Amino acid sequence: MRKINLLLGVFTLVILAVMPIACKGHVMSDDVIVKNDLYSVSTDSVVQGDYVAVALSPLAIESNYRSPKDKDNNASRSWKIDAPNDNFPQFDSPYMLVDALYNMAIDNIVKCQRPDGTYRAGVKWDGVWTRDVSYSTYLALAYLDPVRAIASLKAKVKNDRIVQDTGTGGSWPVSTDRVVWIFAAWEIYKVTGDEEWLKYAYNVARNSIEDDRLVALDRSVGLMHGEQSYLDWREQSYPKWMQPKDIYESMCLGTNILFAQSFFILAEMGDILGVSTDYMEQGKRIKDAINQNLWQEDKGFYSAYLYGGVTPVKSPSLDNLGQALSVILGIADDDRAETLIERTPFTPFGIPSTFPRMKGVRPYHNDAVWPFVQAFWNIAAARVGNENALRCGLGAMYRAAAMFGTHKELFVASTGDYKGVPINSDAQLWSCTGNVAMIFRVFAGMEFKTSGIEFNPLIPSCFPENMKISHFKYRNAVIDIEIEGSGNEIASIEIDGKKIEDNFFPASLKGEHKVYIAMKQGRSYSQKMNLTAMTDMPATPVVAHSDDADSVMNVQKGVKYSLLANGKTVATSASGVFSLPANDSFVSLAVMPSGEAFDGFISEPIDRAQAENVMIYQCEEFAKSGTSLLEGECANDFVEITTTANTDISIPVIVPTAGTYYVDVKYANGNGPINTDSKCAIRMLFVNTHLQGAIVMPQRGSGDWQSSGFSNRMQVELLGGKNVLQIMYIEPYCRNMNGEVNTALIDYVRIVKK
Repeated sequence: MRKINLLLGVFTLVILAVMPIACKGHVMSDDVIVKNDLYSVSTDSVVQGDYVAVALSPLAIESNYRSPKDKDNNASRSWKIDAPNDNFPQFDSPYMLVDALYNMAIDNIVKCQRPDGTYRAGVKWDGVWTRDVSYSTYLALAYLDPVRAIASLKAKVKNDRIVQDTGTGGSWPVSTDRVVWIFAAWEIYKVTGDEEWLKYAYNVARNSIEDDRLVALDRSVGLMHGEQSYLDWREQSYPKWMQPKDIYESMCLGTNILFAQSFFILAEMGDILGVSTDYMEQGKRIKDAINQNLWQEDKGFYSAYLYGGVTPVKSPSLDNLGQALSVILGIADDDRAETLIERTPFTPFGIPSTFPRMKGVRPYHNDAVWPFVQAFWNIAAARVGNENALRCGLGAMYRAAAMFGTHKELFVASTGDYKGVPINSDAQLWSCTGNVAMIFRVFAGMEFKTSGIEFNPLIPSCFPENMKISHFKYRNAVIDIEIEGSGNEIASIEIDGKKIEDNFFPASLKGEHKVYIAMKQGRSYSQKMNLTAMTDMPATPVVAHSDDADSVMNVQKGVKYSLLANGKTVATSASGVFSLPANDSFVSLAVMPSGEAFDGFISEPIDRAQAENVMIYQCEEFAKSGTSLLEGECANDFVEITTTANTDISIPVIVPTAGTYYVDVKYANGNGPINTDSKCAIRMLFVNTHLQGAIVMPQRGSGDWQSSGFSNRMQVELLGGKNVLQIMYIEPYCRNMNGEVNTALIDYVRIVKK
């Protein structure tokens, strides 16, 4: 049997091929030998991991990365299999390490197969997770193993709706990226053509997105609310002052791209099934809102999210999964796509999940490279023809997998080490599928359509020799694919020895076929990159407030501070001391720090309003008060709302003049911690019988019913004089992910004139 044996030191061989830039620095003196039945390779010396990264950027020279030979490093020092797995496509090239890492990825994927026919998230994570399996399905599972991919997606459906995994503040709708399931389901249909699966997926997707559209859509901005996709450790990518309700109010790049794509997909599904919808128009509206509100023309890339309450501002941070998806899914036009690949900071060990770094926050999403994000970035780089960016991205992925002897979930961006993070896993599913995707979605350039496979390869010039894929199963066909040469332009393409005019393999073909692609060396697009060291953002200001001034308490040298009023800069100061502007009605104030290269997060916004413009309505005056969740007389100060108690509370309110007002609710929810579980309380708000949207009351602490805070704030139009507000529990829109416990204590409703 063919044996593939990888000793980790040899990762340098392919890295130096991928990055043919002279590397200078210290070397490991021990010889490293790699042998198997086909190969025998020795090196006089192997460049240590941190100095390999010199090929990525000279900024890595002073890194202190630990070698796998260090005694305190528990990484595997070798990996081997007896033979490639015949149940999956085979890949062969003259590049031993690329072949070995592909086979390692397949081997790791098999380790993630559960006995029930689904895929676990990783060796340490036995559960089936919506986002993990969905991203993995797009990257590879849809075409490697569609049967298990379907079973995995079905495992994440409840009540004919997609399950949002546990997340910030009690899961959905604080976290809303469950729609990535739709992205994955569509990919399976395009690969398989399975009409029964299409019908099933359409029903689940439609039900889910209709709930989302009612509960999470911000009608004034045009974007969907909710946490960043997969960046679900809130302290890793949001300022400390942001509570779960603030995260719900934020509108982020990655999740909104998934929503736009989901609407587009539902429109296409509907066309196939003969269903007329407005989904295409809704998708276009979100796409336009993304480009209008999150694109930064001066920087050449997107902001990660809008945040800061009723007058949101752009986050100074980047979400590079979202940026990659903007290219792959066509949210960014061609010019923007090319620009963001050129100008987004790329650190020595790879594309960071977020950038810049939050100082003092342990690496996980912060200061981290996640290989599956790197995989999406590489696909995006290939789409715009940026070979240099792709080569660096391949080097980042191959180096990590080779050194660690497995496909880790993540590693530290500033060191390249998998150690130093709070938790990690071997054989992480989306890391494995990300590696596989480099073969099929980059080297072969496969893009699945409803009518066939389109080939758009990008083969880096450091891989000039032929690559072969064999036994690729597609619908009723089995395909062998050979690619000759490098570049991103096809010179000619043949199917079964006959030249074809386009780059398309029709879905109608059956049986065994051979595809031969000859590449024409050429670069048609820019090769620029923004290689930079990991950078710290300025500290989030801590502000002391008085009646006439705001003062930053943690002033940093070299940082400029700006006072924002309703999201607009009204004053700047190096000292961080500001006189407050005159205010006739309502103003939301925050301080933003600016460093030499990047801004920091704004301080917690403080809302100031004239007393006569703030109205409080105690809920116990309009509904049955009292609760067993609190002791003593204070229990009667709250109204307990459940799925069966106080499900419709009507509150008559009187305002002096017609106009725009902000409405929120003071509440308590002790059904779980702020970072996990699934018991976010949700109610619908009506004004004068007209639906305004969802009141979202996230968990604030497990068993902590004494802790109260405000719900999200909604902008509504009120008539001069009497109005009626209704707080209602309505199925299915108010059903949370728990399905049973949907409880909060509400104290009062606050109305503030804008």
